[in-house]
Amino acid sequence: MSARPTLRQQLVRRKPLESFEPDSTTGGGLRRTVGAFQLTMIGIGATIGTGIFFLLGAAVPEAGPAVIVSLAVAAAAAALTALCYAELASAVPVSGSSYSYAYATLGEFAAWAVGWCLLLEYAVSGAAIAVSWGQYLNDLTDLTSMGTLAAFAVVSLGVLILRRTAPDLERRFRVPGHPVIPVLSILACVWLMYELPTDTYVLFGGWLAVSVTVYLLYSRRNSRLEADADRIRRSAQPLRRRSEQSRGTPR
Repeated sequence: MSARPTLRQQLVRRKPLESFEPDSTTGGGLRRTVGAFQLTMIGIGATIGTGIFFLLGAAVPEAGPAVIVSLAVAAAAAALTALCYAELASAVPVSGSSYSYAYATLGEFAAWAVGWCLLLEYAVSGAAIAVSWGQYLNDLTDLTSMGTLAAFAVVSLGVLILRRTAPDLERRFRVPGHPVIPVLSILACVWLMYELPTDTYVLFGGWLAVSVTVYLLYSRRNSRLEADADRIRRSAQPLRRRSEQSRGTPR
């Protein structure tokens, strides 16, 4: 009987690229109702809401005109990452964004962590906009930045990995200047995360600790890949028993 995968194997197992499109068309999941317009409005709301209503009010009194430099650096990092997103979107043309890209390149646990970063990004960015009207809770905005930058870095790393593991994969768009652009994107994201306050690291570490707990206690045993592996093991058992019986039968 085939042994179950070890914890390490579960953490790094990757979802095959060819399985993304069939999974996206089969039923059983949540109905996809958010389209391009809704996603655009979420992005604009998070960017303008956090950037104008909150960030400038908190940063300008301390940084003064230098805040323009900070915004320029952040814009450069976002532009570099956008190129990496474009390549992975053309190679893995399904919904899921950085979660799907991490699942295909870095493995299940990395994808799970990125999913929690995205949850943090969307949930907390909305909360930060709401509380910004009261002009407090700066840690919320920093926490959103941490989750977003972590997801950006993973996507950029995914480009490097997929270029190496699947060089012949059809890509309608390729990052120019590879591997320089993805590396610069990763370095820019890491530098921006490094500049965040210590409290943000503590909060982000606690958030990831919760995600690790949920994964170890529930998600790794209920993964789609785990269910597929169980079906393969069960279907192979009768064949293996018949093979063993045939070898033990005297001629």
